[in-house]
Amino acid sequence: MAPVRGEDRQQLACLLPAAVLLPVALVFEGFGLTGSWALAAAAIPLGMAVAVLRYRLYDLDRVINRTVVWLLMTLLLIGGFVAIVAILRDLVMRGSTSNASLVATGMIAVAFEPVRRRVQRLVDHLLYGQRDDPYKVIVNLGDLHGKTTDPDAMLPLLTSAIAGSLRVPYVAVRVSTPDGLRLVAEHGRTGTQLEEFTMVARGETLGELLVATRGIGDRFSQRERRLLADVAQYFAAVTEATRLIRDLQESRERLINAREEERKRLRRDLHDGVGPALTGIGMQVRAARKAAAEPERVGRILEDMTADLQVCRSEVRQLLDHLHRPPELDRGLEAALRVQCQRFHSPSLTVDLHVAAHLDGLPAAIEVAAYRIVSEALTNVAKHSRAESCRIIVDADRALSIQVVDDGIGIVSRENGNVGVGLESMRERAAELGGECLVTPGDPRGTAVRVQLPIPLGRHVRKAGDSPL
Repeated sequence: MAPVRGEDRQQLACLLPAAVLLPVALVFEGFGLTGSWALAAAAIPLGMAVAVLRYRLYDLDRVINRTVVWLLMTLLLIGGFVAIVAILRDLVMRGSTSNASLVATGMIAVAFEPVRRRVQRLVDHLLYGQRDDPYKVIVNLGDLHGKTTDPDAMLPLLTSAIAGSLRVPYVAVRVSTPDGLRLVAEHGRTGTQLEEFTMVARGETLGELLVATRGIGDRFSQRERRLLADVAQYFAAVTEATRLIRDLQESRERLINAREEERKRLRRDLHDGVGPALTGIGMQVRAARKAAAEPERVGRILEDMTADLQVCRSEVRQLLDHLHRPPELDRGLEAALRVQCQRFHSPSLTVDLHVAAHLDGLPAAIEVAAYRIVSEALTNVAKHSRAESCRIIVDADRALSIQVVDDGIGIVSRENGNVGVGLESMRERAAELGGECLVTPGDPRGTAVRVQLPIPLGRHVRKAGDSPL
């Protein structure tokens, strides 16, 4: 015998209390407790009613649907016929029952089908919800969406609303993630067949809506499938909106963290660079004052002060360069990159720049991020890689693509496993614009930095041939 599973177990579980109460009632009856059998007798039909109505035992919900419809129609026919005959006989036919019966029969024959459809819709609404009124289903979802302020609670509330509106036992939403589909919301319990409806927004598959059929072996009608497909698209829009809200919140947090980190960096640079230099200059001024009678010594002190002031000026200029848009970008990203590459070009390091597309018309944020990332990558090459050559390739289509590849000693990780501040800064700049920055070992040696910065829709770039530095 096959084991009982799923909804069959739930159906039979409804009858278990009645099965337990029946022998208990017989025992109590044997001890003279009269009336105990009535408790067991009532438990059996109650258990069967729960099994039929909630778990659709033997698919009797269809039988109940038709039985209720015809029972109501029978009552309406009998009541309507008697009422019409009485009214016609007393008010119109002057006591002629036979003529009144004929007219009443004709009126009932004409009104029978419209009344039956209305009764059927009423019973269907009680058993199947609002499946025959898709507009109302969508409107109810929109009202619920408008009243919900917590984006994380939106999908669970909508799944509950769909289960209640369509009288289905189970509704769930699975969202696409880099690791596969992940269940984010569900309502009810499943024991019947699940049907899947794809959630698509702006041409991207965001996940799927899972809906269980009402009974074992049931299938959704074509009209219900169209309704659930529309609901899946609504869920896709909600999922995308929820994702955008979450991304916006994370972007705000990143901006706040970046601002605080920038403040820390400025404080550290001023404290460690400009601060000691100014302190040293102050000491030199006091020394020069004491040595006023020694012109040669004062001259040497002034020369040292001049050198220190040059250092301070250089450090302050570097700090200012990080606080505003680099002036080199006024002539365009390509020209700015060429100027930056020329700064690092030396007899010991050859820097080649190849641009495969015209970079005019890019958003300012992308230009600044690309310039800063390339500058940081070149700084790392010059300071740490011991490379003899560095090749930079820039291309643009739907995204601005940057590759910085050197032939140095490769990536050297720190003892604590953390990445350097420069590498982390490049990744954060790319992430702020929805892109990515990957730092990997080069082939056959060296380091490769690959950056992708998405270009907003409507921004087009023109292809161009490679242009060496």
